[in-house]
Amino acid sequence: MVNDERYQLMPDIYISPGKRLYVEGKDLEKYPGLLAAFSKGPGQGLLFLDAASGVFTEKPAFAFWKDFSRLYLSLFAAIPNLQRHDLAQEPIHIAIPDEDLNRFLLTVPPMKGAEYVDKECLRSLWNEIETALSAEIIASKKNVVEFFSGRHSDWSLLGRVCFHLAENKGDQNAPFAFLATYAHRIAKDGKSRHLPLGEAMKEYSGAKNRNILLRLLAPVHKASQESAYLKELVDSGDIYHPLAWTAGETYKFLKDIPLFAKAGIFVKVPNWWKSRQSGRPQVEIRIGEKQPGRLGFDALIDFQMSVVIGGQELDAQEIQYLLKRSEHLIFFKGQWVEIDPDKLSDLLSKWKTVAKSVEDTGVTFAEGLRWLSGIKIVGADGEAQETQLYTRIISGSWLKKTLESLRAPEASQKLGMALRANLKAELRPYQAEGVNWLNTLNQMRLGAILADDMGLGKTIQTLALLLLRQSEFKDKSSPALLIVPASLIGNWKLEIDRFAPALKYWVAHPSGDGTENPVNDNFDVLITTYASVARISWLGQRNWGMIIAQKGVNFCFTRYANAGIIFSLSIY
Repeated sequence: MVNDERYQLMPDIYISPGKRLYVEGKDLEKYPGLLAAFSKGPGQGLLFLDAASGVFTEKPAFAFWKDFSRLYLSLFAAIPNLQRHDLAQEPIHIAIPDEDLNRFLLTVPPMKGAEYVDKECLRSLWNEIETALSAEIIASKKNVVEFFSGRHSDWSLLGRVCFHLAENKGDQNAPFAFLATYAHRIAKDGKSRHLPLGEAMKEYSGAKNRNILLRLLAPVHKASQESAYLKELVDSGDIYHPLAWTAGETYKFLKDIPLFAKAGIFVKVPNWWKSRQSGRPQVEIRIGEKQPGRLGFDALIDFQMSVVIGGQELDAQEIQYLLKRSEHLIFFKGQWVEIDPDKLSDLLSKWKTVAKSVEDTGVTFAEGLRWLSGIKIVGADGEAQETQLYTRIISGSWLKKTLESLRAPEASQKLGMALRANLKAELRPYQAEGVNWLNTLNQMRLGAILADDMGLGKTIQTLALLLLRQSEFKDKSSPALLIVPASLIGNWKLEIDRFAPALKYWVAHPSGDGTENPVNDNFDVLITTYASVARISWLGQRNWGMIIAQKGVNFCFTRYANAGIIFSLSIY
């Protein structure tokens, strides 16, 4: 592992907003080759990385672009009869394969300008490599083979190795077929054309082509060092022939796909394996099918458990059938299914324990939201990922509708009438949306943080919310508590008088109505300060219907736990 301090002194590579590739660093003069290459352009820089072996190339960003360059060169090298090709007379154009384009987009490492890496950027840099390589070969006045022989690159003449797996539906005993190929040439449409890997043994036979063959097989050799199953195929020579496989043999291959990809081998498999989340037995937990008796984070919602495959629920007999199977890949209910009986059994046992513990009480709304968000639910820390793979948490009818209302709250006609009658201002569209959202949370007895930038109207939205609450609770049995900095008490009084005169307020502060407990609750909101709530004991003994804290101050509300909802107005 490279020392962190040494890493900091090494160059960095980044993408500019113009989607150009550059290098930077404090000691770039120590890397004259790298600096000279990138000063000529991104294409020359990427070609330099192909042959570079410095420690800096181990940094994730450099390694990413090095692999990008090597992919182009491997496809370039797969073109037949390159030694007789005259680039000056017949330029070579290669399009980056779509699967590789998507792969690179999904694996962009942390780097400066990573947000500018998109398909347009990758295609542009791909073309830069093509232009730079042609220019260098033509300038060298050598043929392609002679040119690459002087670069000392272990990858320059590699064709792309690919493993193909397909269903063999005509044979129940060997339901899968396997074939290893390599990129033989690039067709006019820019797509690579493949030949069986065994053909490479014929095409590159002889001492003259020994280095080419070794480079071609390098990814296979690298992957076989980590995959025991691939090593068996290589040692036996079966890798060079078409093979018919049982489900058991196929599963060994499928589980090692990450090792093949890591070594640079492209793997094509049936779509059901790529999206195998739907082709794997899962424990499905459905929460919130029915509306609870009351709302809030501690509200209890119903809990149901089942086992499903692709959304289709299994009965008890089918579940037992799966648990008794020893295979990991079986054909079940018209589809291939990946199964781990031990994991499924263990997970079922754990969820049954959870179900038993909530049988009488139910699951709290807050706990249900944590489950839906993907937070670890059952099992030890190291089992969290496996738990999520074999568990499907979904919201029931009521909870789904409730969450949708939180994402897109709609203003009711009653709400609009209340504001038109009592709010002496016209809300802007985003303010009306904010009020609707706050009101929805209020009705659900949930809290919120209103974090609009300064000047966008957090105060007016809060007053609108208080007016809606006033119209809903005409008996004023539980007034709201508004906690603000002492310097802003006057501002709030002025704003209420101006925009919401229908609201009655009491100021629990020496500068207002004093610090004694009001005899009557003939007010909608009580205004006080942070210092006052720490001194006035009766503030923590009253039943507040809502608490609003301005400035987002880190304040302990333990004494005010009986409030149904807590809002924080964050001011920047």
